Amino acid sequence: LERIEQQSAWRFKAATELYRNPRLQDLAGHRAAVLLPHAVLSHGIAELYALGVPLFAPTVRLLLELSLIKDLSVWNPGGPHCGKSSKYGSASMRPPPQHPRSNFSHSPESHRQGDMAFWLQFADWNVWPHISLFDSWEELRLQLDRADLDATHARMLRENLQRKAAAHATLNEVLAQVDAGPRQVPSSYEQGLATYGFESIFVDP
Repeated sequence: LERIEQQSAWRFKAATELYRNPRLQDLAGHRAAVLLPHAVLSHGIAELYALGVPLFAPTVRLLLELSLIKDLSVWNPGGPHCGKSSKYGSASMRPPPQHPRSNFSHSPESHRQGDMAFWLQFADWNVWPHISLFDSWEELRLQLDRADLDATHARMLRENLQRKAAAHATLNEVLAQVDAGPRQVPSSYEQGLATYGFESIFVDP
């Protein structure tokens, strides 16, 4: 990124350098954001997209070359989640065995390059529209120089409206199927499970 700054008018700062607890209005004021994801799931990326901030992200190939992804799954031998200790990040944990009838040969729990490359293609920044993917720092510079950020911002906001409409339609469809009659609230957790014919939600290994 320093080389891009030397060759252009673009200036880059890590979010942690700019903000301790960023507000949405702070994020919305940026012309664009370059994503360097360290986790497969990121609420921060979702917030930036919802704000319509034009986003640029590395391709899967470059992401793996840079070894950026550290938080791949619940079983995380690479370290604690977001730098914090968690019972789910215990080194003693092991992923469950692959289902014998799985449709995929690549394990989502594996840290092998081929497996990670397969599953990373389904990460949000790879499937959401209007996010620019770059395969080198030079390509990022060219994309930034040539991008119509205002047009991208407008397209992202339209996409957000379409998502909102689809979510509302789905919610209304579900609510239409809810029985409107009187409801009995279970007096205990066990009674609630029994209502649906369950003794436990856990499955013995």
